Amino acid sequence: MLQLKGNKPLNANYKGYLSNPISARAELTATIDLIYSSPQQACQYPARKQFIETLLQLPSGSLSLQPCTDYEEFRQRVPTDEAFLVFAAENVTSASSMMGHIMLRFDGTNADNINVQHGVTFFTELDTLNIPALLYETLIEGKPGIFQVAPYAPFQQHYRQKEQRNVWEYSLALSPQDKALIAGMIWELGQFSPDYFFHSYNCATVTQLLLTLARPSKLNEMDAVVTPADVVRFAIAQNLVAKTRLLPSHKWKAQALSETVGKNAAEDIRQHLESGESTDLTFARTSDSFMRFEYATSLNRLLRQRNFIDENRYQNNAAYLASRRPQFKHMALDVSEYKNPVNTSKEALIAIGLEDFRSTQSLVFRFFPVASDIDSDNRNYSGETALSLADIKVRYTPQKNTLHLDQLWLYNMTSRVPYHDVTGDISTGLKVGLNRVFDDNLQRNLVAEAEFSAGYTFPVSKIGGVFAESGLGISADTHRIQAYAEPRIGAFAYLRNNTKLRIEAAWGLNKYAGSNVKRFETHLTHYLNNAWSVNARLKRLLAKEDETFTSFNLRYRF
Repeated sequence: MLQLKGNKPLNANYKGYLSNPISARAELTATIDLIYSSPQQACQYPARKQFIETLLQLPSGSLSLQPCTDYEEFRQRVPTDEAFLVFAAENVTSASSMMGHIMLRFDGTNADNINVQHGVTFFTELDTLNIPALLYETLIEGKPGIFQVAPYAPFQQHYRQKEQRNVWEYSLALSPQDKALIAGMIWELGQFSPDYFFHSYNCATVTQLLLTLARPSKLNEMDAVVTPADVVRFAIAQNLVAKTRLLPSHKWKAQALSETVGKNAAEDIRQHLESGESTDLTFARTSDSFMRFEYATSLNRLLRQRNFIDENRYQNNAAYLASRRPQFKHMALDVSEYKNPVNTSKEALIAIGLEDFRSTQSLVFRFFPVASDIDSDNRNYSGETALSLADIKVRYTPQKNTLHLDQLWLYNMTSRVPYHDVTGDISTGLKVGLNRVFDDNLQRNLVAEAEFSAGYTFPVSKIGGVFAESGLGISADTHRIQAYAEPRIGAFAYLRNNTKLRIEAAWGLNKYAGSNVKRFETHLTHYLNNAWSVNARLKRLLAKEDETFTSFNLRYRF
């Protein structure tokens, strides 16, 4: 029933349930009792009333025994003539936005005969830098959720201009009854403001919950962890999407088009825009000139946002470019299939493999329920990124009959975004959890670890790049607490036949009891399809002794 999956609540903290213990039968009975005992209080549950009317084949509105003035005013103020699913693509420079954001949008003519657009979104405020406290609140306790219905334009402006994220708008094929039921559920959620959980009740959970009202049989199939991309995949799979529209950010469009127009042309356009000589830029009626024109338009906006040019120069450039636009009225920029995060793999991972170290072979098992690691296929993202929660790796050694926990990252984020002298973008990383580190004798030791890293990533070609960064952190076990540093350099490349190569060299300084361990490693990952991949690793460790470490694992994304 609406917010019950397998007869259990999607969010145990939700205050809109009427029964205890909660069950579909008890909620149905309690709702009917409320309708007749307190009709005004039942106005908090318009979706439930419509659901029961449909279930019992009653005339529409027959369970509204008294006028629900506030709800009717809401329906007049927020019309639902047209419905859209809105996906703000990943923001790889922000950990909280690295998986993107999903929301609904409704368009229509309100009671004052004005065409309006409203966004429907659910989120929480990340109001602390205390990472352990934040993880506890968002994963276990629950943070106060903010359920908001507001004009859509500021949402789009925030994502496309302030955060420079692409926005995908999916027109939804919903019946009037579906839209009315969703509107009723939006009202109910707004009355009770459910708690937010990062992994189990977030923007994606709420949006898919609303969409499943149009496909109620699919509610029990809803994944325990839902991401924004999952919601889009669900809508497409259920034939709910009628049309798709991409609204690219200027930053993303400029970076994408710079690959097309070429380095020399891109630099020439920038010099003209910065010097105030944009009128010297000439554009023919060709596809190549159209690409240069679109690049100049987006670059001009970025130069202003980064204060490389003043407002007067920006306006002069924009006016000249606007005067050139009519000559391209017959052309359109199709970027719908370029770096689309919806085409990425599913977010959960399970892997099993073999590891060889010091002539000892072990079986390795790894699992995380959401996001990705740095060896994932990132070709549909604007950078090499990783974000995983509860990333656990265990190792069983048959020769010694021992079982070890090698890692438990509560939170692990890496964002290696290409550096550009206009857009900036520093690569960053943050991880918190348990990890096995090597000492000078190359013995493995389990420590609690927290690390922040920063550096730069430079694209070398369309298929790869190089990076340099340094991690600073604290590690601790039952014997000691130590600060450490780990400078790292590396490179990555996407080769033929869906294969990714990653190499990295690092120097761990004092990661464990004054240790000084250098490592050189090579990773080769072959993506068999969107779900399966194989990964091989060769690692050389240098300390008081030198050792070679090899591993091979089969990975499945679901």
